[in-house]
Amino acid sequence: MKLLVSACLLGVACRYDGASKGLSEDVLRALMARHTLVPVCPEQLGGLPTPRDASERQGSRVVMRSGRDVTDAYACGAQQALALAQRFGCTAALLKQRSPSCGHGEIYDGTFTGTVVEGWGVTAELLRREEADSSYKGRRFLPLHGMLMEVTPEEYQAFYKEQNRQQYINRRSIDRGDISYDMLTTDEKDGTNILVDNAPDIVEQVEKRIMLDKLRTSLALLSEEELQMLISLFYLEMTERDLAREYQISQVAIHKRKQRILEKLKKLLEN
Repeated sequence: MKLLVSACLLGVACRYDGASKGLSEDVLRALMARHTLVPVCPEQLGGLPTPRDASERQGSRVVMRSGRDVTDAYACGAQQALALAQRFGCTAALLKQRSPSCGHGEIYDGTFTGTVVEGWGVTAELLRREEADSSYKGRRFLPLHGMLMEVTPEEYQAFYKEQNRQQYINRRSIDRGDISYDMLTTDEKDGTNILVDNAPDIVEQVEKRIMLDKLRTSLALLSEEELQMLISLFYLEMTERDLAREYQISQVAIHKRKQRILEKLKKLLEN
């Protein structure tokens, strides 16, 4: 059986404090004799460094002891871990207990006092949901403002390709200091032109699509008369005066109706 395993349990020093929580040699040998082990560290896959500040879940968010919100990084790491499990055909997982990423059944409560409560880490929760609901199989999500938003496979691949490229450049720049765009300059091209990225902003595209979906859902909750008035004003570009003549009421009354409808639509979008 192929087993997804928290890398820190295999002796990899990837915990927040730069240490590991390695299993005993006897346990490790027994696992390796019976299973193919696939190591994973969702925090590192999500772009977080080692060592790093301790983090705990606070509801749907993940927050560092310093107060920094790292929800997106944990959501990103969870998606990467799921993709890894799918790629290698893992059918079970052995994860670090109480971790904000890998905890299963019990996690720390978010107060950084060592208090344990019922709950699941972000990655464990995603793996559990994937296993329980077959409708999630094959679907792809991106972290966006603390949530996981569904995207197409092409958008998913483009997002992580760009993220991995940027992480590589950052590591090279910090560790070796040998990245210079002048190195790419030739007689035919200026190396600094590589700074101009004409690729579409994947996150921006996802945000726009989400907002359009929310708008369609909200518009469907308006009455037929309310929807028709918005279509007349904003799609057919009729003036309030034109609409007042059509409805045979005053322009002031049309304006008040429009304001009430827009306020209702705003509340629907916010909810």
